[in-house]
Amino acid sequence: MAQTGSGLTLRAGAIGLREVLFQSITHMAPGVGVAFAIIVGATFAGGALPLSVLLAIIGCALTALSLGQLSRHFPAAGSFYTYAANSLHPAVGFLAGWMYAFGEMTGFPLCIILLGIIVPDALSTEESKDPRRLIGRAAVLSAILIGFYYAMITYGATVFFGPTKMANFPSFGGGNPYQQLARNVWGTGWIFIFLALVNSSVACSNAVNNAVTRTVFALGRIRVLPRALGSVHPRWRSPHVAVITVFVISVSTWLWLGFQYDPFTAFAILGTAITLVAVAIYILINISCFAYYVRFRRNEFNVVKHLIVPVLGIALFVPAFLTAAGITVFKFVSPLPKPLSYVGPALGVWLVIGIIYLVYLYRRAPERIADTKRVFVEEPPVEAIASIEG
Repeated sequence: MAQTGSGLTLRAGAIGLREVLFQSITHMAPGVGVAFAIIVGATFAGGALPLSVLLAIIGCALTALSLGQLSRHFPAAGSFYTYAANSLHPAVGFLAGWMYAFGEMTGFPLCIILLGIIVPDALSTEESKDPRRLIGRAAVLSAILIGFYYAMITYGATVFFGPTKMANFPSFGGGNPYQQLARNVWGTGWIFIFLALVNSSVACSNAVNNAVTRTVFALGRIRVLPRALGSVHPRWRSPHVAVITVFVISVSTWLWLGFQYDPFTAFAILGTAITLVAVAIYILINISCFAYYVRFRRNEFNVVKHLIVPVLGIALFVPAFLTAAGITVFKFVSPLPKPLSYVGPALGVWLVIGIIYLVYLYRRAPERIADTKRVFVEEPPVEAIASIEG
């Protein structure tokens, strides 16, 4: 395994399928995901909300399949950018990691997104017992299990509240519609919903923290970000500097938004930001799957796995991306109201900063960008990949 600046590595073999699967599930936060994130979509989808969720589930399942194909060859911390760097170009991989880290840090406090149902390899795959096999399996299982759960809960709420009234569902119960729904149906049983939401929120925050700290750690390890971020604790073998850095940035974000907006609006802003970043990453995963097997694994290329599945995944996520960005290309895409409309331009500014930094690195330290292609695992990567020029 590649060494960090401190000469230490993440603890290998620390987690198996169970841990990776539940990391994926808690990242989706089944409780708060349904109770808060999904209801943001109700404002735009109305009675068609269950159908929107169903389409998102299908898109996520297809993306999980593409991700599983890539993780067979690239099981690494920061794997989103590793996939893109090896399949497309190191510059694309850098920008993927740059945007993903930003999106996850802003989403730490409110960790579920409207259509981004899965982040299946959120926990560092280097810490998995058998990452080449487990990551793809966990991705598909988490998408199916939580997808089915989301669809059933959303459908039940729509039937109870009324399809024609769903646009007003977010304001039901003073902005806490599922808890109010539980009061109406179960009486004092609503306390179980409350406890589930608290537990889900804590679990989700922990899962998101695992995801973003491992990405920041991986970028620090190859010195795209400051080298200190790639440090590993000498005793616990965890990325402690990255954990502390992400914590400070996240808390600062919470406090600033808390003073500016009410909780639901702040949630919607962060959810929109994560949706925009995550959906773009999911589209990139599908593109990377197709490109990698066409360019470097032609002998393994399968029309269904490496062409039809990625193309369908891209097609289903394009409307989600346009919706999160507020780009009204299609008639069914509604303009985003303020302050949600500020999210797209803000992420655009962050992307431009990333491009400027990318140009700087290419001029001063191009080897750091090339290192985004490196896979850090115990055994050497199975592929002998040709260098990507230009």
